[in-house]
Amino acid sequence: MIRLFSFCALIIFAIALCSCENTALPVTTTVTTSVTEPMTEPVTEPVTEPVTEPVIEPVTEPVTEPVTEPVTEPVTEPVTEPVTEPVTEPVTEPVTEPVTERVDARIPQVYITVDETVNRFSYVPCTVVLYDPSGTYGDIHDDEATIKIRGNSTSAGEKTPWNIKFSSKIEFLGLGKGKKWSFLSNMYDKTQFRNKLAYDFALDIGINYTSCSTFAEVYFNGEYRGLYQICEPVGVSKTRVDIDTDNNEYLFEIEPYAGYAGSHSFIGEKTGIILTFNEPEEPSADQMQWARSFIASVEDALLSGNWDTVTEIVDVNSFAQCYLVQELFKNVDYATSSTRYYIKGGKLHEGPVWDFDLSSGNCSSWYYPAYNNNGTSGLSYQGIYCVQLFNRYLFQYNEFKAIVMDLYLSVQPQIVNLYQDNELGKSKLDSLVDEYSAEIARNNELWTTSVALNGYEHWPVDGTYEGEIEYLRNWLKCRNEFIYDYFFPKTNTQH
Repeated sequence: MIRLFSFCALIIFAIALCSCENTALPVTTTVTTSVTEPMTEPVTEPVTEPVTEPVIEPVTEPVTEPVTEPVTEPVTEPVTEPVTEPVTEPVTEPVTEPVTERVDARIPQVYITVDETVNRFSYVPCTVVLYDPSGTYGDIHDDEATIKIRGNSTSAGEKTPWNIKFSSKIEFLGLGKGKKWSFLSNMYDKTQFRNKLAYDFALDIGINYTSCSTFAEVYFNGEYRGLYQICEPVGVSKTRVDIDTDNNEYLFEIEPYAGYAGSHSFIGEKTGIILTFNEPEEPSADQMQWARSFIASVEDALLSGNWDTVTEIVDVNSFAQCYLVQELFKNVDYATSSTRYYIKGGKLHEGPVWDFDLSSGNCSSWYYPAYNNNGTSGLSYQGIYCVQLFNRYLFQYNEFKAIVMDLYLSVQPQIVNLYQDNELGKSKLDSLVDEYSAEIARNNELWTTSVALNGYEHWPVDGTYEGEIEYLRNWLKCRNEFIYDYFFPKTNTQH
């Protein structure tokens, strides 16, 4: 049955549909700009406050102004946009018959049964049953699994996201072997596909340890909960982020302030960047001190003005790859949370990428005014957004800019294939819509596409799923053209 949600206040929301010329991007262009000598004078002052607008000049000029940080504190004022019809309390009809008897079940079905209240802070016992109607993966029944609510902003949504731990490591839905799995609800992304598109693109361009994912329909205590994206969570193991935490190799996450994402954080003294330990979750005093010292060495290298010194301690290719994914999708959470780094082989790496449901134009203009270019163009696909954190210093080196620009040109076929057919075949977006059309229809009977379900996502285009798909397609196309013109302004006449 259709579920709708009540709002505490009336909602005023207007979204300007992005528009752009229907032009094709060249994919064979080669970067011809020569790389000048790197800076010879070290940068002496750390950046501790967000700045207003990044400037990335062509390869021959250094970047002098970084970007404004995204909004990191919750907005307390109520949403004032009106809703044309009153929203009533959602009604749920329990499912009494198992899905195994449904002839239209085409994709995996997951049943979760819990006796206790599920919370964000600790795992509680549950039973998990997987039924695969295709017979590809085989059924699973685990009476000793555990579950907890996952996420930050999404954790408060009615379509609850979960982390589930099986009683032992298992092969799960063709995604590899593991014990812990994330069930992403994608509640605030009406297309359901922003996370999937970003993760698959990251895999395509070679970002190490990117999460593989697939979709399943989920039932919780006999109640249909909709379509979920099941994926490998970010973590340390031989099949995920393969590092040795016993040998000074650690996984970190960015925090906007200490304690936001973890309980063991520290601040880079020369950059003001706050990192918290993801793994180990409980670092020893010696591990904490070693990590502080290592990050201080990274900062010294970045501020040295010597490119060779930078490459001795920073894996610059991983930073270029992650930058491209974050910038292309314009991920609102970049530099706030879900931005990760790890130490491996004596170098700092960026990645893996994570959390793209609020990206690609799916951001409320009143909550994220800078993202949406309020007061200027009002077009969210414009603007350079991710020259922040360590990227702020890397982009002062012409060598790094050249790496990014070469990479961007080389993966143009993969970028274009996200939103339209090309030499790689049918577009990724259309392929997903076709593959999961029946499941999307069922999901949308429960989770409406006609209104925004929170204050973070953008207001629906026309209330239809088809409208949201076309909005995403056009946004990605316009975003790609904007980035191309930004990096190669002298080639505009070729468009």
